[in-house]
Amino acid sequence: MVSRFARVSGLLLVTLSVVLPQAAHAFGPCTRSFPDNVSYIPELNECGGKAAIILSGNLKNAFSVVVRACDNGDRDPCYKNADSCGTNASSPFKVQQTIQATINREGKVSSATIHCLKEKGNSSVYRMVRRMTIKRVNPVRNTSKDVLKICLSSRIRAFNPVTIVSTGAVSGVGNTGYNAACRTQKYLGCDLDAALNRTCPMN
Repeated sequence: MVSRFARVSGLLLVTLSVVLPQAAHAFGPCTRSFPDNVSYIPELNECGGKAAIILSGNLKNAFSVVVRACDNGDRDPCYKNADSCGTNASSPFKVQQTIQATINREGKVSSATIHCLKEKGNSSVYRMVRRMTIKRVNPVRNTSKDVLKICLSSRIRAFNPVTIVSTGAVSGVGNTGYNAACRTQKYLGCDLDAALNRTCPMN
C-alpha cells in the first residue's frame, strides 16, 4: 500500500492508494490470483506422484513453465552456477515431461497440457519454491505480455484442482533422476539445508 500526502488549508491529508492483487518480490511482482487456465498440483498420479502444472486455454501451448525459488532461481540450489547443470533433467524446478490431456474443471471439459515437475510439492528442495513463471513465447519480446508470474503461496496445496478425464501424447524422457555430475537422486554430495538457508527463508 502506498500513502500519498497533501497539505490543504494547513491540514495534512492522507490518501491511500488501492492495493493491487500482486505480491512484492525482489525480481518483480507476481500475481496472487491463479488464472482459470492454470493449475498447480503438488502430487499428480499421471506424473508419477510428482508435482505438476496444468495449462489450458490460451496457455495450453505456452513455450515453457517452471517453478522458482525465492532467489528467482530455477536450477539445482547446490549446482546452479554449473553450466552442465542447467538442463531440465538436472533441475528440481523444471519440467521433465509433458502430457496432452482432457481435463474437467468445475464441469467444464477442455484440452490441456500437463507439465510434470521433478519433485513432489512436499519435497525438501521445494521449501524454496515461491512462484511459477510461464513463458508464453520464445524469444520474449515484451516481458509484461509474454511472461506470466504467479505467486505460489503454498507448495503442498493444490491451486485450481482439475479432474484428468483422459491423457494422450507424451513428450520428454520423463523423470530419469539427476545428472550424476550434478546431484544424485537422494541429493548426496551437497548440504541441501545449508544451500537452502543461504538463499531462502524456510517455509
